[in-house]
Amino acid sequence: MNMSEAKKPLKVLFVEDDPFDAELIQNSLVGFETVYASSLLEAREQLSSLPDIILCDLHLPDGVGLDLLVDIRQRGLPLPFILMTGAGDQRAAISAIRSGADDYLIKNAESLALLPQSMSNALKRFRRSKDRINRPLHVLYAEPNLYDIDLTREHLKQHAPYITIDVVREGRDVLKALDSSNSYDVLLFDFMLPDENALILTQELQRRPGFDLPIVFVTGHGNEEIVAEAMRLGIADYVVKHPGYLFELPPTLENVTGLHRLQRERSALAASEKRFRLLAENARDIVYRIELLPSRAFTYVSPSSTRLTGYTPEEHYADPDLGYKIIHPEDRVKIVLDEVFFSKPVVMRWIRKDGSTLWTEQENVPVYDESGNLIALEGIARDITERKESEERLDFLAHYDPLTGLPNRWSLIEQIEKRMKSVRERGRQLTLLLLDLDRFKMINESLGHRSGDLLLQSAAERLQQSIAADEVLARPGGDEFGILIESDNDPMTAEHRAFSIIDLMQTPFAFDQGLLYIGVSIGICSYPDAAANADELMRNAEAALYRAKDQGRNTYRLYTEDMTRKALDRLEIETLLREALANGELYLEYQPLVSVHSNAIFGAEALMRWKNPLRGVIRPDEFIPVAEESGMITRIGDFALLEACRSMKRLLDEGLPLRTIAVNISPRQFLLQDVVASVKKSLAETGLRPEYLELEITESALMHDPDQSLQTLLALRDLGIRLAIDDFGTGYSSLAHLKRFPLHKLKIDRSFIRDIPHDLDSEKIATTIVAMARGLELKVLAEGVETEDQRKFLEEHNCDFFQGYLCSPAVSAETLAELVKKQRR
Repeated sequence: MNMSEAKKPLKVLFVEDDPFDAELIQNSLVGFETVYASSLLEAREQLSSLPDIILCDLHLPDGVGLDLLVDIRQRGLPLPFILMTGAGDQRAAISAIRSGADDYLIKNAESLALLPQSMSNALKRFRRSKDRINRPLHVLYAEPNLYDIDLTREHLKQHAPYITIDVVREGRDVLKALDSSNSYDVLLFDFMLPDENALILTQELQRRPGFDLPIVFVTGHGNEEIVAEAMRLGIADYVVKHPGYLFELPPTLENVTGLHRLQRERSALAASEKRFRLLAENARDIVYRIELLPSRAFTYVSPSSTRLTGYTPEEHYADPDLGYKIIHPEDRVKIVLDEVFFSKPVVMRWIRKDGSTLWTEQENVPVYDESGNLIALEGIARDITERKESEERLDFLAHYDPLTGLPNRWSLIEQIEKRMKSVRERGRQLTLLLLDLDRFKMINESLGHRSGDLLLQSAAERLQQSIAADEVLARPGGDEFGILIESDNDPMTAEHRAFSIIDLMQTPFAFDQGLLYIGVSIGICSYPDAAANADELMRNAEAALYRAKDQGRNTYRLYTEDMTRKALDRLEIETLLREALANGELYLEYQPLVSVHSNAIFGAEALMRWKNPLRGVIRPDEFIPVAEESGMITRIGDFALLEACRSMKRLLDEGLPLRTIAVNISPRQFLLQDVVASVKKSLAETGLRPEYLELEITESALMHDPDQSLQTLLALRDLGIRLAIDDFGTGYSSLAHLKRFPLHKLKIDRSFIRDIPHDLDSEKIATTIVAMARGLELKVLAEGVETEDQRKFLEEHNCDFFQGYLCSPAVSAETLAELVKKQRR
């Protein structure tokens, strides 16, 4: 103990009857407060002075020091006790230790010189003993004598209440108790048991698998040979029955239990160290210890270092600085030996012997000496290279499109936000051109996703070649690309750029299937003129893009405020349309098909209608394009086909003289859906004969893949279905293809009929289409006929049929039936 650090000196009661020895002891206690007593009587009186520790001679005029020890322990005084003996009194000293003394000293010059240290050690032992007695001790006691049992119970209850005993009176009962409980800490046996002596019982217990408890014998005087035999068997200790022996019992039980616990801990530690060494030698991670004092040096490095870094443990032992040298220069600043460094794993890059990078996660444990100095580090370094590479891949996927390698939508928004402040401060503008590849969805779904991916990659490469160093090309998603440019406040800059992009994309893309032509629609929005933040810039550019697509595609549009309203309206229509079918909001109306020559109604075209409870009637030109783009057109088309067949069957069952029900097939239905299977299903469910059904297909749908179109048309013809080209003259079909297709009818688009008979060009086009159809042996129907003059012109030029307001707008099936019946009267 360092007395200079104590708040006040320890008070020592020392008991010594020899004045000469007393003076020597007094001189050895410099720095202590001392209280002197020369007899047991005086010592007992001085206990009231509350000493911190007692130093007592063994032999006193009125008794022995052991009597004072017994007195102190009986009264439960919390006082450390050191017994002083002569050179030949070691046996008495051992007896004192067993009775609860904390140390003993042999009176000589050497011991007196160490007296302060001995008292410090005794005080520490006493405190440990106090801590130890706070832990309960469970004893199995085998004793046949009821008197001894009662004495032992009473003594422990009064002086060592932390010790609980279960008593049995025969050896066989010991075995039963151990079989029924594993809570005992120590076994206490009287040597003479009724059924067998304690030696035989001990041997029997030691043969039991898993037995691991200390054994203490209680013997009478004169049993030294028995005790010697018992010690050879491995009992932990013994107590001899003599007056006061019960005071020896608690410390004996405590000592053997503590020693046994220590031995088990040491065995467990040794086994743990063996397992640790085995694990360390075979671990994937690197285990190490670095001594910091007196100089830095590796004292252990596991063999896995060779595999992970290329450096052997021997190389680390030879070069104390190697562990620092292999750390990546940028990560060396992380080595700060403070609480933060030791409180959490540290991620570092190491440079392997071959120059490659090893990512490690290190956990370090500090090792301190008794003075609190950091003397070593023990740690483990695990290879997390694969995890870091995975994190880098995830980070790439979070910011880049994996197909094209371009920044994704979130990365584009980050770039916009980053540049907005800069352009505002410099008085410039930031413009976003949002591009959409025209007809991409149809190409992707008809030619396959692989072709679609190749087209996106080719388009990205072509656009990348046109991007300046300070511009950003991104793929926000789907078939969209974004180009972010900075410019002076000249609106023509963005428009010129849009023109150049449209021109760039006119060149066809070469694929295995041949040359593929696509257009591009572009929406343009600028900051700060037309947007206040990144989200607005993206949203407004999208609105301008939709306007470009709605107005013919392969063009561009600048954002205006009106576009936002229309974009929101389109989004609302898409949302409502998804619920319309389930809610029964979609229905069909039928426009009569009329003979030009007889004015007789011979059939009808089924037209889709939508009445929403919130918005009322929504026009087809508002919701059909949304249905096409969202993919809902296939479900709507199936509904229209089935409902039209059902209505036609009902009208025929009423006996009406109708020959044709015409149903529009959208390009998406024709190209991507098994339209033949869908027709078969509708005919089967309704019972309508196939010759009454006529399918109208646009030129653009037929010409997208002429060979596949031909196969589909032939299959439909073989079913007995009649086929018509809708809106003829607005597409780009050739006579060569028309001759191949098994068609029955051409429908002249209403745009060529509207101005007849006042527009000579419209008359020439209509006349030419009719003549061409005649040459191909096809019937002709004109759409949008509203006047008698138009009908007469068509009659004069040998057109077969018409539809339009001249006869009737689209009506319900019931009204159509009335029109046909009225015609018959």
